[in-house]
Amino acid sequence: IDTQIKQTHVAFAGKILQYNTTPGQDFHGTLVAGAAVGDAGAADDLRGVAYDSQLVYNFLPGGSSPPGAAEEADLLARFDLHHSQGARVHTNSWGDDGDTSYNGFARAVDEFTWANEDDVVVFAITNQLTLRTPENAKNALAVGASFDTPNQNAIGSGGHGPTSDNRRKPELFTPGISIRGPGILNDTAVTSGSGTSFAAPAAAGAALLARQYFTDGFYPTGAATPADSFVPSGALLRATLLNAASNMTAVPSTSNDTWPNNNEGFGLLKLDDALFFTGDSRTLRVFDIRHADPQALTTGAQWSTQLRVLDAAEPLRATLVWTDPPATLGAAVATVNNLDLEAVSPSGVVYKGNVFDPAARTSVPGGAFDDRNTVEQIHLPSPETGDWTFRVSAASVNVGPQGFAVVVSGAVGDVPPCPADIDGDGAVGPGDLFLLLGSWGSGPGPADVDQSGSVGPGDLFMLLGSWGGCP
Repeated sequence: IDTQIKQTHVAFAGKILQYNTTPGQDFHGTLVAGAAVGDAGAADDLRGVAYDSQLVYNFLPGGSSPPGAAEEADLLARFDLHHSQGARVHTNSWGDDGDTSYNGFARAVDEFTWANEDDVVVFAITNQLTLRTPENAKNALAVGASFDTPNQNAIGSGGHGPTSDNRRKPELFTPGISIRGPGILNDTAVTSGSGTSFAAPAAAGAALLARQYFTDGFYPTGAATPADSFVPSGALLRATLLNAASNMTAVPSTSNDTWPNNNEGFGLLKLDDALFFTGDSRTLRVFDIRHADPQALTTGAQWSTQLRVLDAAEPLRATLVWTDPPATLGAAVATVNNLDLEAVSPSGVVYKGNVFDPAARTSVPGGAFDDRNTVEQIHLPSPETGDWTFRVSAASVNVGPQGFAVVVSGAVGDVPPCPADIDGDGAVGPGDLFLLLGSWGSGPGPADVDQSGSVGPGDLFMLLGSWGGCP
């Protein structure tokens, strides 16, 4: 959804499946579309992030400010139309700079994504000083603009949060300054623009590539395997991108700073860090729970899984995202359901989502659960090796059941079917004994078979008692 696209430009040949409005052309809409999916057949300025993708288009919604129920229905109808035409990632570089409330536009985003779990809605944040709307929607991926390399760790443009109900926005930054792409002077024209408008389509393109990663079956092996193909939820795509965001080191901190914060959110997107491919040292585990799945949560329920951390030198990250139901129009507090993320180390240390040392940008024990934001993250640069437990607890589900997505990255693997299989080869034998003896006296880790906190006689006894094939 944007201003009009120059349909005859070579960057859009065979790409626009539905135009849905009166033909025309405008600099803004043309460059936005090009940044997301443009392609003129060469690796040049006319090529967007997801250049093999296609698009459907509609013009900006109208109405009054602040947007009310009529504007909500108008925007929702546009999203629904695009969904019916095949769109699953929706990029929006527009907004209402006259309002900050949970209004009709914001509610339309949350209503649409709650009803259509496959979809991601990306919004450019305002270029004004203070966050506006609809980027304040709970389920919108709110994107600001960084400078380009080598200054990509500095903010180029974008308003600061929080939202009017004290939720954290923006969430993510991508380059948006001096972005080059298709222009409108002729069918091969190249132009450039700066602002959050041209950062958001890059994030949308990244979401399309992440979606293809899952639908082509690259997960979990890192190589395309059709039998592993699945359709990811919008929550999983948001979690995948946010899990790979990094601290923008050129953004100054303040004495009352937090992390993630209302200036850069979770930081700069690094798509290569988001996905695992064959040969990468950084592995990936994802869990995608839909609202109708048996594992979806109601108040007081809990989901958990165990993963083994194999190398303390590889940072450990875990990100929880859920698609929250729409709140009432004009709600003072828009959050409806409240989930909490925890990670428990092999030695029993508990880390809560969004409890960080703001200076180090790393998770610390203690603190209070986050009861306002629908994205929670844990980041440990040097995690304990051994078996970790990751939990999602439903503190309050007022409309549900509530689905969610969890992404964990690092040197992580599944916990073997028998703990004494230290080397993970499916059997307990000499290799495991060698690893255990080599770790004798050390602290928690894969060789701590009995999870006592140190490697010793108890572990040796369990290993010898398990000798042979694993069940």
